[in-house]
Amino acid sequence: MKGHKTVLTVELKLSGNGTQLRLTHAGFPDENWRDQHEQSGR
Repeated sequence: MKGHKTVLTVELKLSGNGTQLRLTHAGFPDENWRDQHEQSGR
């Protein structure tokens, strides 16, 4: 789906002496697109 936009959210949280990072990637048009993206990131 050319031109489809997704949203990547970055959350930082203090954790002890460091920082916890949480990335959330949302807005995929369907589960198939999401799953293909997940597999390509490995």
